Amino acid sequence: MLLVIHHLVVDGVSWRILLEDLERGYEQLKQGKEIDLGSKTTSFQQWGERLQEYGREEKGGAGAGVLEQRSEEKSKAAGVGL
Repeated sequence: MLLVIHHLVVDGVSWRILLEDLERGYEQLKQGKEIDLGSKTTSFQQWGERLQEYGREEKGGAGAGVLEQRSEEKSKAAGVGL
């Protein structure tokens, strides 16, 4: 049941995007204009690659030290050695 609901929600989002594009194209055709749906967006693969790059850059940032320190403190409090 959960899987079916998930797919219906995802499909609902996809349909909304598709219908917006179709409506935009139809309106442009009605006005005698050339169909222009806007520039292509970033692919999922490109987004994933950029997200990985960001993650690698953040490992050396100031936030990483704070997270490592908190992790060590929690491990010591739980009696677990890292």
